[in-house]
Amino acid sequence: MVKNIKTALSVLIGLFPALFFSQEIKQMTVNEVAQLAIQNHQQLKVSAQNIDIAKQQKDITKLQKLPTITASTSQFYLGNVIAIDKDFSNSTTIPMPHYGSSYGVQATQLIFKGGLVNKSIELAGLREQLSELDFENRKQDIKFLVISNYLDIYKILNQEVVIQNNKKLAQERLKNIQKFYQQGMVTRNEVIRGELAIKNLD
Repeated sequence: MVKNIKTALSVLIGLFPALFFSQEIKQMTVNEVAQLAIQNHQQLKVSAQNIDIAKQQKDITKLQKLPTITASTSQFYLGNVIAIDKDFSNSTTIPMPHYGSSYGVQATQLIFKGGLVNKSIELAGLREQLSELDFENRKQDIKFLVISNYLDIYKILNQEVVIQNNKKLAQERLKNIQKFYQQGMVTRNEVIRGELAIKNLD
């Protein structure tokens, strides 16, 4: 059974080497990592859309200063008029024009509203500035977070190099201690200490 599993794994590795060995290591600078994070951060995309919305609201508010024109039209139909005496004895039919229409155009311009429109435009402009500041703030937060993580990774990689160098030195030290032990210059405790030092590094 174990042999069959090993054979199946060997066949899988042979058929699909990309699944097992295609991990590509790419070195990137901190600026490249920060730019990649900024391009793909969802919250930053939302903040950018908020800026566009604030600009559109500002443009809509400015439209209140422009004149507004309204046009109207109506069509109607009239039947003939019947006139009847007070005692209902006589009736007369009076012909009327049957179709009629009316058209109207009205233009209005805001003259004074106590500065409300100007203040609304200023408020919309402030909202736009706040959206831009929020965008820049989020951008800086993302950069700081990326740089912090980047430096943490760099520190870990340096620690790994230091540990590997310490392990090499500990192995050399153990070889020397074993030689001294064979010559009777040190006790077995020194050898055990050297071995423990390597185990701790592992």
